[in-house]
Amino acid sequence: TFHSVPPQFLQNILEFLPLSIFLLISGMFLKDDHLLHPGRFVIGRFRRLWVPYVLFMFICLLGHNMLANIHLYSDHYTAEQIRQRVFSVLTMQERDNLLGCFWFLKELLYATMFSFVAIKLSQWLLGDAYHPAVMLTVALLVLIVATNFYSIPYLAQITTLYPKTLLATAIYLCGYVFAHTRWRSLSNWVTVAVLVALSCWASWGYDDNFNTTWWNLPRFFFTTMITSFAVIYFCQMLRGKALSALSYIGRYAMPILLLQ
Repeated sequence: TFHSVPPQFLQNILEFLPLSIFLLISGMFLKDDHLLHPGRFVIGRFRRLWVPYVLFMFICLLGHNMLANIHLYSDHYTAEQIRQRVFSVLTMQERDNLLGCFWFLKELLYATMFSFVAIKLSQWLLGDAYHPAVMLTVALLVLIVATNFYSIPYLAQITTLYPKTLLATAIYLCGYVFAHTRWRSLSNWVTVAVLVALSCWASWGYDDNFNTTWWNLPRFFFTTMITSFAVIYFCQMLRGKALSALSYIGRYAMPILLLQ
């Protein structure tokens, strides 16, 4: 469906949703209770994101040659190639054609950890003056770093970090801010209409399919925020069933990724 809907700008809007909606909802579900129990939260994130990633990646890696014999893969690995990929799996850098959507688990885990540290550090530095809206400034700073990623000394040498990882962190932080401020009170049909119109305008003519190497990160960030908030406000206006659908996505994220 994503790749066959005319006109082009509508297809572009649909391209925004998978990444941003998952990250925004995850950020919205970051509760104050999670911040009060950091050890339990971090262990839970690794158990839900890192463990499934490593498990399924190892299954595909160890069974790669057998699956290649039935043409599910185009090449065979030597024993040395398999050993080299073990580290990539453990650091969540490995990509597999059969688990194409699993790259999201790595970006979500890194975004969660970066956001968690940023929030805790901001609370410690600001004390009683801390307000969740402060993290919107942090999100914009992260976006600036992502935009200038390859021009910042030594940053590009971190093999597990990419611009899209920082982009995911900025989106996650926006979800956290949205859930902890009064922005939700803007939920009305006028807001939905304005955001949809802005989304159509921003994505018009943007037809490079957001290649990960050549993304215009600021434009992608702001357009995906507009589009995602339009969907969230629309669901709030519909109430019950739509909110239940979002909750369902949150509870069954792993089966949804596997099905995709």
